[in-house]
Amino acid sequence: MLAKHKNKIVLVFIFIYTFFYYGWITIFQTHEYIRTLGGNLFSIAGPLLATIWLAQAYKKKRDKDKLFWLFLSFGTFSFVIAEVLWFIYETVLLFDVPYPGSPDIFYILNIIFYLMAFSYKLKMEKKYLSITKFIFDIFLVMTVYTTFFWYFLIKPLIANDTVTPFELALSLFYPLGDLTLLFFIVILFMTGLRLFHRYTTVFLFSGVLVQITADIGFLLMQNTDSYVSGSFLDPLFVLGLMLIGFTGLLQKEPFSEETSNLLLDESDSSLRMLFPYIYVSILFIYMVVNASTLNEVTFGAGVTIAVIIVRQLLVLVENKRLIKDYQRQTTDLILSEERHKSLFYHHPDAVFSLDLKGHVLSVNEKGEDLLGVKREKLISQSIMHFIDDAYKEKARETFYNTKKGISQHYELPLTNHVGRLVYINVTHIPIMVKTEMVGVFSIAQDITQNKRNEERIHYMAYHDTLTDLANRTHFEENLNKQIRQSEKTGEPFAVIFMDLDNFKHINDTYGHATGDELLSEVGYRLRLILNDVEHGARLGGDEFTLLLTGISSRNDISSRIQELSDALSQPYQIKDKKLTCIPSIGYSLFPEDGTTAAALLKSADDIMYANKHQSK
Repeated sequence: MLAKHKNKIVLVFIFIYTFFYYGWITIFQTHEYIRTLGGNLFSIAGPLLATIWLAQAYKKKRDKDKLFWLFLSFGTFSFVIAEVLWFIYETVLLFDVPYPGSPDIFYILNIIFYLMAFSYKLKMEKKYLSITKFIFDIFLVMTVYTTFFWYFLIKPLIANDTVTPFELALSLFYPLGDLTLLFFIVILFMTGLRLFHRYTTVFLFSGVLVQITADIGFLLMQNTDSYVSGSFLDPLFVLGLMLIGFTGLLQKEPFSEETSNLLLDESDSSLRMLFPYIYVSILFIYMVVNASTLNEVTFGAGVTIAVIIVRQLLVLVENKRLIKDYQRQTTDLILSEERHKSLFYHHPDAVFSLDLKGHVLSVNEKGEDLLGVKREKLISQSIMHFIDDAYKEKARETFYNTKKGISQHYELPLTNHVGRLVYINVTHIPIMVKTEMVGVFSIAQDITQNKRNEERIHYMAYHDTLTDLANRTHFEENLNKQIRQSEKTGEPFAVIFMDLDNFKHINDTYGHATGDELLSEVGYRLRLILNDVEHGARLGGDEFTLLLTGISSRNDISSRIQELSDALSQPYQIKDKKLTCIPSIGYSLFPEDGTTAAALLKSADDIMYANKHQSK
């Protein structure tokens, strides 16, 4: 902020300096020596300050622009040397400044270094130039400039038979050099290329244009032998150079926006559109004003040119409106794409974009993790490749329904590339573009942990946590299911009811922890004895029930009961104790002893207690 404030003060100083220069040559207009003395000192001091400012920019820069500022500083310093030589001739030696003379060498170097600076900058920025589409506008403007330069400057010089070839060549260099500088400026202006920060561009181009304007005025006055030192043109030279030098100070300011390769804003764009037509109008007006006679042809040509310009401007305005609409739609499209990308790639679940054949077009990071495959390998693969065979038909059916424009939702397990089984909740969403379906979004939520939790909850709801046997609820469901099946098939089955005779004594003597361990061991032995089609359960306490299928007679039951009794009567090693717990067993047979779950359990329970009393 401090540098910006100082630069504002310097800018005010530049205009005050120019004002004092004009004041000096006005006040001392009748005192030739004092006028030229002060004027020459003003003409030396101003460009010298500009050189210092540009040299500071050269030292500050560390990028490719460094040479640009060096060439500019050489250009302004060349002007300083030329003015010093002019001062020596005119004020110290009191001679007329010779033409051609030594000052002209450095005036020419001033233009050459400017041309080198702009040529270098354009070379550095050539990839951002788009001259081709502006070639006609550039040609039009340069035609007007060249016409005026030829008519007012070059043609009179060539027509002058009194000058030597060297003087002619030197005299032609100034307008041709100015014309070349104008060519560079027109290219940069018409193509909309901003070489630097906006304010740097404005003051740099303004300074060059002011200096060219002063030079043109000087050449016109020189052609008519009307130039005198201390004329109104001299301060313009100084103003132009100081504005160019001021751009060096601007490089000290911190710029928050991009400083190069940016298109100018909307107002600049409008001015660029009008620029060629303004110059054509000026050329035509000059032609009309200086015409010896005005006839119908001239009038018709003027009207025709005016209509063409108006028509072209209307076309440009319409094009500008269309460009605005295009830019707005492009912005909306970019915003929509960014939203889509954000939703797609940052979605917490796996997201796949599929074509209508089910091939992967794109996938987010969660999708890579879910399938265990990198994105590059997934692209163009069929999503069916990762689905287990048992679920492929279901997956094809839901994908087919999605292609009808109907969102689908289903669950399935799949084994990913690294062999991990995962359960996923899949949602298929049709991708519609202008009512036409072009693909499918597939969102896969990993519900493996949820499934495991559900299975665990379901298991805990139907099993006894101490023995890992079924609980009463599960056993009764299995029993009722077996009853319904046997009613259809006529196949008998048996229900066994048993408890542990001395469990209460062990529990009271050694504690509940020992009792729980004993129950756990009983459950373990029962699980070893039961086959796949038999069911065992702990009803509560030390009561257990078994559901035995494949029973053809009571002899089969007796044999099975003996097997159970032998297995459960073996001593149990509980910590450092060896405990024996004999079971009391009763049974019931379907359908002889009952046809309902309650009747079968009661019959088996009654027989168990009868056996328990007999053993005592």
